[in-house]
Amino acid sequence: MTTTTVGLGQWRVSRNPGESLCILGLGSAIALCLYDPHARAAALAHVMLPSGRDGEETPAKYCDLVVPFLLDKLGDAPATPEDLRVAVLGGATMMCRGTSALLEIGNRNAAAIVAALNEAGLVPTVLDVGGVQGRTVMVDVGSGRITVKVLRQPDRVFADLTAPTEV
Repeated sequence: MTTTTVGLGQWRVSRNPGESLCILGLGSAIALCLYDPHARAAALAHVMLPSGRDGEETPAKYCDLVVPFLLDKLGDAPATPEDLRVAVLGGATMMCRGTSALLEIGNRNAAAIVAALNEAGLVPTVLDVGGVQGRTVMVDVGSGRITVKVLRQPDRVFADLTAPTEV
């Protein structure tokens, strides 16, 4: 199995069933995975901020810009919104807990990505956000299986995204 790491503000699309897409050390940022079960194609973005401006050179950095961008990158004929599987992971509060919205970027990112998905007519199949610890996220392109690793915790494995998953 080949592993491809997706860095901060980056994205990757794969149709290789022998590939795994990975985000290491996900903190307040969001891992957004779109999975087309018919094409066995996965798109993964490491999204770091709630909003950007139209025309940004790196739309994968912004929750409000990444959804239409990734839908476009999935290909000419992606699954319909009803068939497309979506996973949203991350959005931890890493630095401190307080009442300032500026300090709670993880919560703001999670809310912004869900709003962007709703605007596109998409509903997360897997929603694993919040907390105070970082995560490592791995997506198996062939099966759609997502593994979330958190320090000193058992791995969380979300069954393949070819069928809806209860969280």
